[in-house]
Amino acid sequence: MLAPNKFIRENDPDKQDLAERKKNIRQQFGGYNYLIVDSYSSRRSVRALLRHVGVPHEQIEMVSRVDKATELLDSRKYQIVFVDFESIGEPHWELLDVYLRNTALNKPNAFFIIANGNVRITLDAKAEKFVDGIISKPFNFSTIKRTVVGVLSEKLGTTPYYQAVNSAKKFAEGGYYEQAIRILSLARNLGEENSSAYYQEGLIYHKLNRLDEAIRCFESCLELNHSHERCMIEQIGVLCEGGAYSKANVLAQRIMRSQSMPLRLIPYLVKLSIYNSKFERVIDYARYGEFLLKDDTGGAACLAAGLVVYGIRLISKNDRARGLDALKKAELYCGGSAAILKKILYALIAGGFQSEVDDFLSRIPPELVDHREVKIAELECFERTAVASAVLERSLKLIGDGIHDDKLYKIAIKNAAKINDKQELVNELIAKAADLFPEKQSTFMALLDDHVAVVNG
Repeated sequence: MLAPNKFIRENDPDKQDLAERKKNIRQQFGGYNYLIVDSYSSRRSVRALLRHVGVPHEQIEMVSRVDKATELLDSRKYQIVFVDFESIGEPHWELLDVYLRNTALNKPNAFFIIANGNVRITLDAKAEKFVDGIISKPFNFSTIKRTVVGVLSEKLGTTPYYQAVNSAKKFAEGGYYEQAIRILSLARNLGEENSSAYYQEGLIYHKLNRLDEAIRCFESCLELNHSHERCMIEQIGVLCEGGAYSKANVLAQRIMRSQSMPLRLIPYLVKLSIYNSKFERVIDYARYGEFLLKDDTGGAACLAAGLVVYGIRLISKNDRARGLDALKKAELYCGGSAAILKKILYALIAGGFQSEVDDFLSRIPPELVDHREVKIAELECFERTAVASAVLERSLKLIGDGIHDDKLYKIAIKNAAKINDKQELVNELIAKAADLFPEKQSTFMALLDDHVAVVNG
């Protein structure tokens, strides 16, 4: 790996005229084998582009079936692959697995997806990392050239600029962040107005937790390339970490209008929906729940937590059917999280869904349930509609069953105080609670003072 200054000196663009640089690009593109997996007419356009940039026809293979493509990829001959999305479908990505297995030692390589513009592609962590470009149909020669040549120029290092960016990435991967930043700064002086250097520099600053500098780099990247989805995703993460939820929400809505949906973005979208009081959006993200469960990155639990918040809000607005549906979806996607299961349980209790509470308790592991908390939560729900004498009776029974909780005593004291002939009981409960919960003695003594004041009228 060349040192930063030496790298720049040896790749000075002034030493190469434009014709020579174009010749080098054509030679580099022509040094690889290309596989196009597409049963539709777009494969002719891809082949025409590859021939345009100097790839010999014998190095381009076109097939229409996935099984044939798998066989060819197993030959380890092809480094750059174009696949029609309808051929591989979602969420399987088997062909991507074959590609990765057989190109691991055959670098550089690139994987492109060709998809209809009205198809939304869900990208798990692996697909997001290894799918280098998405070509949206319908396209013209100019748009496909911009996508393909841009990606391949960076992957293959066809210009001094991209060679500098790739060198900086290697320094960063090795933990030499300041050296990488220096190379990227120098790369921007190589005569190319390109977003890649800003994007890579923003990634480094994010790793270093230098959020303000990361934001500035990502903003510069997006000024040069308004559709740089990966940059938008990183920027959303940085803005959320810095508490700039409104700015993050603007970018999130741009991503929502794009063709791909990276699963790692869902937790940010859920949080932004809650922070910006756009609760109804959370249920829209539930369509990605199955993918999130398979992705195993914690995104499903975040979605489940958002669904609980949304469900509670709906129930509070008396939209009970939709609220219950949101809580059921939360249970489905929470991945067995004890904390979220408890929140679902208490939301069901608070909503008065007694039959659903019974069913829920029969489904979850007994060790996840604190029956003392459940009983008190049920008592709180009962208190909303029952008369004071009934609430007091149930409270005293729980106390008699050996449940000692300061919240339980407060409910008992409050309801006993509403009954005229229970003054002596109130005093006893306050005194007992002050002994049981010495750290909250002042709270219960204040209740006693209030009660005495009421009695003395």
